[in-house]
Amino acid sequence: MSKKNQSSTTNNLLKIGAIACTVTGLLLLSLLILPVSLASPDEFPLPAPSPRPPLTDGNGGDGGGNSGSAIFGTVTDLSRDAAGAAIEVSVNGAIVRTDTDGTYSITGLNAGDYIVLLELHGQGQPAQGPVHVILDGSHNATINLEYYSQPSPTDTPQPTATTPTEPAKATPADLPDSGAPTSHRPPIIIGLGLVLLIAGIVLFNKSRGSANQQNPAQKSNN
Repeated sequence: MSKKNQSSTTNNLLKIGAIACTVTGLLLLSLLILPVSLASPDEFPLPAPSPRPPLTDGNGGDGGGNSGSAIFGTVTDLSRDAAGAAIEVSVNGAIVRTDTDGTYSITGLNAGDYIVLLELHGQGQPAQGPVHVILDGSHNATINLEYYSQPSPTDTPQPTATTPTEPAKATPADLPDSGAPTSHRPPIIIGLGLVLLIAGIVLFNKSRGSANQQNPAQKSNN
């Protein structure tokens, strides 16, 4: 009876080991099928702040006393030969907007170097580059700016000869993306899953063979 119990216990252990190996192997191999969603940190970049110097927007000034320097000027649309209204002017990054007559001003400027340019935002193209001015903190500067609301005559596009292009060659369709790069599914996990699955099958077959050997022995005893 002890030998019979020992054989039955061995058979049960083989079955348990076969089930455990098979289930574990299938779980590991399922990583190849189940999609894994990984959020990319570069998909939603945060907008970078644009620092601007502490300049004061004003309507005018005489440049005397301790009020500092000022920059005045007008903006002209050369395409229409008219004043450029509601046009943004950048002074070292600080933005002022022109009036209906195309004038702008910024006051309370300290001594130093300043870059003045137009910020058109699709309203046209500048007729000149950025203007560099040096202020002493007590005198004003007048800088007039110009732009084209329509393409200038010199920028008329010229027709170019077209050349025939070869049709794109058909390429095999790419396999569907599972949602994660292959680096998140190392080959060692795949190999381990296959080994456990094979081990489960072997143990299951061995348990069946042990059971078949036990049945003839019981019949001979009877």
